[in-house]
Amino acid sequence: MAAEEFYRQSEFEFANTKPPANYTGFDLLGNVLTDVSSHNKDSANYDLSLLKKLASFEGMMKDEFQEIALGELQSAPAHTVVMDSVTVTTARQLSDETPRPRTVRVVGKLDMIRDSSQTFALHMDDGQEVRGVLLSGDMGVLAPLFRKRVLVQGKAIYRPSERLLRLDAEHVESGEGETEFWSHIPPPMDREPEPREIRRAQGQKGGVPAFIGTWPGDESDDEWTEMLKRLS
Repeated sequence: MAAEEFYRQSEFEFANTKPPANYTGFDLLGNVLTDVSSHNKDSANYDLSLLKKLASFEGMMKDEFQEIALGELQSAPAHTVVMDSVTVTTARQLSDETPRPRTVRVVGKLDMIRDSSQTFALHMDDGQEVRGVLLSGDMGVLAPLFRKRVLVQGKAIYRPSERLLRLDAEHVESGEGETEFWSHIPPPMDREPEPREIRRAQGQKGGVPAFIGTWPGDESDDEWTEMLKRLS
Protein backbone atom coordinates (compact mmCIF):
# COMPACT_ATOMS: atom_id res chain seq x y z
CA MET A 1 0.00 0.00 0.00
CA ALA A 2 1.22 3.55 -0.64
CA ALA A 3 1.86 5.90 2.25
CA GLU A 4 -1.13 7.88 3.53
CA GLU A 5 0.88 11.11 3.39
CA PHE A 6 1.42 10.61 -0.33
CA TYR A 7 -2.32 10.34 -0.88
CA ARG A 8 -3.11 13.44 1.14
CA GLN A 9 -1.30 15.56 -1.44
CA SER A 10 -3.44 17.28 -4.02
CA GLU A 11 -2.75 16.68 -7.68
CA PHE A 12 -3.57 18.33 -10.97
CA GLU A 13 -6.01 16.33 -13.08
CA PHE A 14 -3.63 16.11 -16.04
CA ALA A 15 -0.92 14.64 -13.81
CA ASN A 16 -3.23 12.28 -11.94
CA THR A 17 -0.95 9.28 -11.97
CA LYS A 18 -1.69 8.02 -8.48
CA PRO A 19 -3.29 4.59 -8.33
CA PRO A 20 -6.09 4.10 -5.78
CA ALA A 21 -4.67 3.90 -2.27
CA ASN A 22 -5.81 0.29 -1.80
CA TYR A 23 -4.10 -1.01 -4.94
CA THR A 24 -1.24 -3.49 -4.61
CA GLY A 25 1.64 -4.05 -7.00
CA PHE A 26 -0.34 -6.85 -8.65
CA ASP A 27 -3.18 -4.43 -9.35
CA LEU A 28 -0.78 -2.06 -11.08
CA LEU A 29 0.73 -4.93 -13.07
CA GLY A 30 -2.78 -5.94 -14.06
CA ASN A 31 -3.40 -2.46 -15.47
CA VAL A 32 -0.17 -2.64 -17.45
CA LEU A 33 -0.96 -6.08 -18.89
CA THR A 34 -4.51 -5.01 -19.76
CA ASP A 35 -3.27 -2.00 -21.73
CA VAL A 36 -0.54 -4.02 -23.45
CA SER A 37 -2.96 -6.82 -24.40
CA SER A 38 -5.33 -4.28 -25.96
CA HIS A 39 -2.41 -2.70 -27.87
CA ASN A 40 -3.15 0.67 -26.23
CA LYS A 41 -0.57 2.94 -27.85
CA ASP A 42 -1.51 5.93 -25.71
CA SER A 43 -1.31 4.31 -22.27
CA ALA A 44 0.42 6.10 -19.42
CA ASN A 45 0.88 2.81 -17.56
CA TYR A 46 4.14 1.87 -19.26
CA ASP A 47 7.18 3.30 -20.99
CA LEU A 48 9.74 1.88 -23.40
CA SER A 49 11.83 0.35 -20.61
CA LEU A 50 8.89 -1.56 -19.12
CA LEU A 51 7.76 -2.77 -22.55
CA LYS A 52 11.22 -4.20 -23.17
CA LYS A 53 11.16 -6.00 -19.81
CA LEU A 54 7.81 -7.58 -20.64
CA ALA A 55 9.08 -8.55 -24.09
CA SER A 56 12.08 -10.26 -22.46
CA PHE A 57 9.69 -12.95 -21.16
CA GLU A 58 9.29 -14.18 -24.74
CA GLY A 59 11.74 -17.05 -24.40
CA MET A 60 10.39 -18.08 -21.01
CA MET A 61 6.84 -18.26 -22.36
CA LYS A 62 8.02 -20.63 -25.08
CA ASP A 63 10.14 -22.91 -22.91
CA GLU A 64 8.88 -22.84 -19.30
CA PHE A 65 5.39 -21.34 -18.98
CA GLN A 66 2.27 -21.03 -21.07
CA GLU A 67 0.80 -18.13 -19.11
CA ILE A 68 0.84 -16.23 -15.84
CA ALA A 69 -2.65 -15.42 -14.53
CA LEU A 70 -3.54 -12.68 -12.05
CA GLY A 71 -6.95 -13.13 -10.45
CA GLU A 72 -9.09 -11.30 -7.88
CA LEU A 73 -7.54 -7.95 -8.76
CA GLN A 74 -9.16 -4.76 -7.53
CA SER A 75 -8.15 -3.14 -10.80
CA ALA A 76 -9.97 -5.83 -12.80
CA PRO A 77 -12.52 -7.51 -10.51
CA ALA A 78 -14.62 -8.95 -13.33
CA HIS A 79 -11.95 -11.06 -14.99
CA THR A 80 -8.53 -12.66 -14.71
CA VAL A 81 -5.62 -10.80 -16.28
CA VAL A 82 -3.25 -13.04 -18.22
CA MET A 83 0.30 -12.64 -19.47
CA ASP A 84 0.99 -15.18 -22.21
CA SER A 85 2.92 -15.44 -25.45
CA VAL A 86 0.46 -13.08 -27.16
CA THR A 87 0.96 -10.47 -24.43
CA VAL A 88 4.75 -10.50 -24.66
CA THR A 89 4.62 -10.44 -28.46
CA THR A 90 2.36 -7.39 -28.28
CA ALA A 91 4.79 -5.80 -25.81
CA ARG A 92 7.56 -6.36 -28.35
CA GLN A 93 5.47 -4.75 -31.08
CA LEU A 94 4.66 -1.74 -28.89
CA SER A 95 8.33 -1.45 -27.98
CA ASP A 96 9.25 -1.39 -31.68
CA GLU A 97 6.62 1.30 -32.30
CA THR A 98 7.77 3.55 -29.44
CA PRO A 99 10.03 6.46 -30.47
CA ARG A 100 13.37 6.55 -28.70
CA PRO A 101 13.90 9.28 -26.06
CA ARG A 102 15.08 12.59 -27.45
CA THR A 103 17.29 15.20 -25.78
CA VAL A 104 15.23 18.38 -25.37
CA ARG A 105 15.29 21.89 -23.95
CA VAL A 106 11.85 22.99 -22.72
CA VAL A 107 10.54 26.19 -21.13
CA GLY A 108 7.33 26.59 -19.13
CA LYS A 109 5.81 27.73 -15.86
CA LEU A 110 6.56 25.41 -12.92
CA ASP A 111 3.02 24.57 -11.86
CA MET A 112 3.43 21.67 -9.45
CA ILE A 113 6.16 20.04 -7.33
CA ARG A 114 5.89 16.70 -5.53
CA ASP A 115 8.85 15.83 -3.36
CA SER A 116 7.78 12.23 -2.57
CA SER A 117 7.90 11.12 -6.20
CA GLN A 118 10.47 13.59 -7.61
CA THR A 119 7.82 14.81 -10.05
CA PHE A 120 6.82 18.24 -11.29
CA ALA A 121 4.50 19.80 -13.83
CA LEU A 122 4.99 22.51 -16.43
CA HIS A 123 2.39 24.81 -17.93
CA MET A 124 3.54 25.57 -21.48
CA ASP A 125 2.92 28.84 -23.32
CA ASP A 126 0.32 27.14 -25.54
CA GLY A 127 -1.62 25.90 -22.50
CA GLN A 128 -0.36 22.32 -22.63
CA GLU A 129 0.39 20.65 -19.30
CA VAL A 130 3.50 18.47 -19.14
CA ARG A 131 4.59 16.05 -16.41
CA GLY A 132 8.27 15.65 -15.55
CA VAL A 133 10.54 13.65 -13.28
CA LEU A 134 13.74 15.03 -11.74
CA LEU A 135 16.16 12.15 -12.22
CA SER A 136 18.54 13.11 -9.42
CA GLY A 137 19.14 15.81 -6.85
CA ASP A 138 17.08 17.51 -4.17
CA MET A 139 13.60 18.63 -5.16
CA GLY A 140 14.09 21.50 -2.72
CA VAL A 141 16.04 23.37 -5.38
CA LEU A 142 12.78 23.74 -7.31
CA ALA A 143 10.93 25.45 -4.46
CA PRO A 144 12.22 28.99 -5.24
CA LEU A 145 11.17 28.47 -8.86
CA PHE A 146 7.57 27.49 -8.09
CA ARG A 147 5.05 29.39 -10.27
CA LYS A 148 7.92 30.90 -12.23
CA ARG A 149 9.22 30.33 -15.75
CA VAL A 150 11.81 27.57 -15.79
CA LEU A 151 14.12 25.92 -18.29
CA VAL A 152 14.21 22.10 -18.23
CA GLN A 153 16.97 20.16 -19.91
CA GLY A 154 16.72 16.40 -20.25
CA LYS A 155 14.97 13.81 -22.38
CA ALA A 156 11.47 13.56 -23.79
CA ILE A 157 9.97 10.11 -23.21
CA TYR A 158 7.31 9.19 -25.76
CA ARG A 159 4.41 6.73 -25.92
CA PRO A 160 3.94 4.30 -28.83
CA SER A 161 1.37 6.81 -30.14
CA GLU A 162 4.29 9.32 -30.40
CA ARG A 163 2.64 11.60 -27.81
CA LEU A 164 4.77 12.73 -24.88
CA LEU A 165 4.64 10.53 -21.78
CA ARG A 166 6.93 12.61 -19.55
CA LEU A 167 10.11 14.66 -19.33
CA ASP A 168 13.10 13.03 -17.64
CA ALA A 169 14.79 16.17 -16.32
CA GLU A 170 18.53 16.27 -15.77
CA HIS A 171 18.64 19.99 -14.91
CA VAL A 172 16.08 22.66 -14.03
CA GLU A 173 16.90 26.36 -13.73
CA SER A 174 15.27 29.76 -14.09
CA GLY A 175 13.84 30.33 -17.53
CA GLU A 176 13.13 34.04 -17.19
CA GLY A 177 13.85 35.77 -20.47
CA GLU A 178 13.80 32.52 -22.47
CA THR A 179 11.92 32.81 -25.75
CA GLU A 180 8.61 31.04 -26.35
CA PHE A 181 10.42 29.11 -29.09
CA TRP A 182 11.41 26.58 -26.41
CA SER A 183 7.92 26.32 -24.92
CA HIS A 184 6.80 23.30 -26.90
CA ILE A 185 7.58 19.60 -26.97
CA PRO A 186 9.62 18.58 -30.04
CA PRO A 187 8.15 15.66 -31.98
CA PRO A 188 10.05 12.37 -31.85
CA MET A 189 12.87 11.88 -34.29
CA ASP A 190 12.65 9.13 -36.89
CA ARG A 191 12.89 5.83 -35.08
CA GLU A 192 16.13 3.94 -35.63
CA PRO A 193 15.50 0.32 -36.61
CA GLU A 194 16.31 -2.36 -34.05
CA PRO A 195 19.34 -4.48 -35.08
CA ARG A 196 17.11 -7.57 -35.31
CA GLU A 197 14.92 -5.76 -37.85
CA ILE A 198 17.76 -5.30 -40.34
CA ARG A 199 19.72 -8.46 -39.56
CA ARG A 200 19.06 -11.08 -42.25
CA ALA A 201 20.54 -14.51 -42.84
CA GLN A 202 22.67 -14.67 -45.98
CA GLY A 203 22.01 -17.29 -48.62
CA GLN A 204 23.50 -18.02 -52.03
CA LYS A 205 21.31 -15.35 -53.61
CA GLY A 206 21.58 -12.70 -50.92
CA GLY A 207 24.14 -10.66 -49.00
CA VAL A 208 27.84 -10.99 -49.84
CA PRO A 209 27.42 -14.22 -51.88
CA ALA A 210 25.15 -12.33 -54.25
CA PHE A 211 28.01 -10.25 -55.66
CA ILE A 212 31.19 -12.25 -54.97
CA GLY A 213 32.65 -13.24 -58.33
CA THR A 214 30.34 -10.97 -60.28
CA TRP A 215 30.41 -7.42 -61.59
CA PRO A 216 27.16 -5.44 -61.72
CA GLY A 217 28.15 -3.52 -64.88
CA ASP A 218 27.95 -4.74 -68.48
CA GLU A 219 31.12 -3.05 -69.81
CA SER A 220 33.35 -5.12 -72.08
CA ASP A 221 37.05 -5.76 -71.42
CA ASP A 222 37.98 -3.31 -74.18
CA GLU A 223 35.80 -0.58 -72.63
CA TRP A 224 37.40 -1.13 -69.21
CA THR A 225 40.89 -0.96 -70.78
CA GLU A 226 40.03 2.35 -72.41
CA MET A 227 38.62 3.81 -69.14
CA LEU A 228 41.75 2.79 -67.24
CA LYS A 229 43.94 4.45 -69.86
CA ARG A 230 42.04 7.73 -69.44
CA LEU A 231 42.43 7.58 -65.63
CA SER A 232 46.18 6.87 -65.74
